[in-house]
Amino acid sequence: MSLPWYFEKKIKKIFYNLISIKKIDRINFFWFDKINKKHGIKKRFDKDTYYVEDIFSHIFSLLYEKFYKSNNTIFSSFDIKKKIENLEFTFNDIKINLKCSNKINKRYKLIIFFKGEKKISEIKISDKHFLIKDHKTNKKREIANNSDNLIKQYKYLLNQKKTNEFKKACLQQILFQNHLNKLCRKFQQ
Repeated sequence: MSLPWYFEKKIKKIFYNLISIKKIDRINFFWFDKINKKHGIKKRFDKDTYYVEDIFSHIFSLLYEKFYKSNNTIFSSFDIKKKIENLEFTFNDIKINLKCSNKINKRYKLIIFFKGEKKISEIKISDKHFLIKDHKTNKKREIANNSDNLIKQYKYLLNQKKTNEFKKACLQQILFQNHLNKLCRKFQQ
């Protein structure tokens, strides 16, 4: 699990409203991060691991909520074109398309929500804010990304009942991560 994204309640509330109320049926994630340092420390990537395997934990952490009847995830395809890794999977009957790379000279994170072929909403993520655009009303709003997630994480994990829920989420994510790893290894062959 990716703890910062698991506890990002502002974004998860938007996800819940779009999935449960507006009944979106597809989400496209664009996750590009060509940065060599994070918090002043040089980033290192395991060359035997695809970037999509690292990013999946962030995506699953955003999607996961205990109030969904299930957190069923089925992987469809994985490929690489022009240094961009493409993963398609289904999460609770919602089609997910993830395009990601740490090998091209781009740095942005964008999430687009669809109902049929129509764009419903999008979230652009930066270090300082989340920019949410509603395509139906054409309204934009900005939410500060001054997260107090660390305090939330401590309080949450100190509660025994919530710890059990978190363990359940982690076990699901590990299982799906294993399926993803097998899919990526098939691509390699």
